[in-house]
Amino acid sequence: MQVEDMMLLGWAALPLIAFTGGSLALSRTVRRRERRAPDAQQRLTQLRRLRDDGRVVPRGRMADAVMLAEDAGSTTSLRVR
Repeated sequence: MQVEDMMLLGWAALPLIAFTGGSLALSRTVRRRERRAPDAQQRLTQLRRLRDDGRVVPRGRMADAVMLAEDAGSTTSLRVR
């Protein structure tokens, strides 16, 4: 008899657990949308500042792209006509 009662209680509690989990997931999504993500220019400025402070050694595609863009900007006056 106890097994049947536990099964009934488990099945009865399942909608409550699903409702609570869904509510928590929705509230977390709303909170994440309220935070503003930096745009590309702000993120680039932040990466340069962190690199100049020596706190972060940039790696990856973004760092390579920044390095190439900075190198291209410094060599544009060396074009051969």
